[in-house]
Formats: sequence, structure tokens, C-alpha cells
Amino acid sequence: SRARYYQDAAIRAAFEKIILERQADRAPRVLLTLATGAGKTIMAGLLIRELIMRSDAQRILVVSPDSLSGQWQDELRDKFGLEFTLFSRE
Repeated sequence: SRARYYQDAAIRAAFEKIILERQADRAPRVLLTLATGAGKTIMAGLLIRELIMRSDAQRILVVSPDSLSGQWQDELRDKFGLEFTLFSRE
């Protein structure tokens, strides 16, 4: 998947934050929040895949509305080869 210009900018900003946090010897955390239809799943997948390739991800938590959890899980698996376990209140 190819990122759109605003997705690319968000990913770059996230990596800049990660670098600054690492330099300050803190565990980096990233929160992606954008409007509906902005491509958060694509941005998250690209970011997660890059973090894994760099060995910078110890833990990853994806939070989504219950109605979208299965869709997120499917898209991250199908588009990026990322496997996640779903947790819910039930």
C-alpha cells in the first residue's frame, strides 16, 4: 500500500517523535487520531510494519470501536501481514 501525502506526513511526524523519545531514554508512544476516511488503518499498518522491521516495537495496542475491530484485524493481516489478537469486554 502506498501512503497519500498527508499519511506520509503523519508517519514522518510519528517517527520524529519516536526518535526524540528514544534520545530522551523514554519509551515512545504514538497515537493516530484523524477524521473518518483519512486512512488511519493504512497509516497504522505502515507505521507498525516499519517499527517491527526496525525492532522498535516491543508492544503494540490498537484501540478501535467494537464494530470496527474485526475490520482492522482483517486489514492489518491482509494488507501488511500483521496478526493481532482481539480483546473485548466480553
